[in-house]
Amino acid sequence: MIQYQKQNNMFFSTLINGGSVFSGYTERSVGDGRHADVILSYLRINQVIFKKLVLLEQIHSSNIVFFKNENMSEIERLPEVDGVVSSDRQIVFAIRTADCIPILYKDAATGLIGISHNGWRGTFKKISQHILDEMVKRGSDMSQIRVAIGPGIGSCCYDIEEDRHIEFLEEFGEDFHSFPMRGGRRYLNLLKLNVALLIRAGLPLSNIDFFPFCTSCHKEKFFSFRRDYKKHHDQFGEMFSFIINNEG
Repeated sequence: MIQYQKQNNMFFSTLINGGSVFSGYTERSVGDGRHADVILSYLRINQVIFKKLVLLEQIHSSNIVFFKNENMSEIERLPEVDGVVSSDRQIVFAIRTADCIPILYKDAATGLIGISHNGWRGTFKKISQHILDEMVKRGSDMSQIRVAIGPGIGSCCYDIEEDRHIEFLEEFGEDFHSFPMRGGRRYLNLLKLNVALLIRAGLPLSNIDFFPFCTSCHKEKFFSFRRDYKKHHDQFGEMFSFIINNEG
């Protein structure tokens, strides 16, 4: 279940948080997640104990890495990466989104955690399956992995061109039912498509939590690229999502 934690200005999943794992999807009032100091300040204010902040320098790809901490720097940036898996403790992994979907992963049995940035390109390239495959490769059983899909743009607002619709149909077929038509325009249900891809990869539906609101519709809570970038560029920013295994 997705819940709101008012004192931390964030949403979180009860499937992910618990035990030694702490994670969240921040709202826009926290500040612009494109700035590392905003994330560091948030973590310190909320008394998160961590050794390092790892930032993914996203490029809308399916590139993922297995992270092993090898230096003492407070901040480490992973270039050209949109997903990460790790068993390291007290490392905060963070991504930024403003319509794209953030996904968090946890396996309590192995201690593995993961995070991925899922825009339409990453979804098309099945980045979530790459994360799951990496976790299984590192010892996870698919039945033990828990996944939470955070706030992203809804099919109410995400209209796409027909050539992109055809691209998706050629890749995935008709069975996903993720492309509603309204007013002569095709829309993409990015949430539904990501849930379907996780299930196709072998994850039980009961192991998936997801966020029910649209970032573009809820201006008071979320930044939105589609809503703000061109019309209100001075108001545009990105939320950040994070996950950490706090076990010492």
